[in-house]
Amino acid sequence: MIKFIGIKNLIDSKENLSDYGFIYTLRNDDVETREGLLKCTFLLPENENDELLIESNKDYKNWLESPTFTDVVNNYMENHSDAATHSLINAVLHYWNHDDFLD
Repeated sequence: MIKFIGIKNLIDSKENLSDYGFIYTLRNDDVETREGLLKCTFLLPENENDELLIESNKDYKNWLESPTFTDVVNNYMENHSDAATHSLINAVLHYWNHDDFLD
């Protein structure tokens, strides 16, 4: 299982994320605010056993699908090539709240 602490590390590693499956967080992590996302623990299963372990454990919750997260970040960067991390976090939060890309 791959662990990322903070959304900045997740954004920086977006090219290495899988093209299927969910990204998970710890159940009590705050995924609703920028401050929360900066501290979240993000988990990416590396195999089916990891995924089964996470899905059967009440300490974790699914967040966004890995390809969706990558698409949200890439879409914003296509329109704002010099986007700072805080802008990318805003794009992710916009998608989370509105199920829509921020252009």
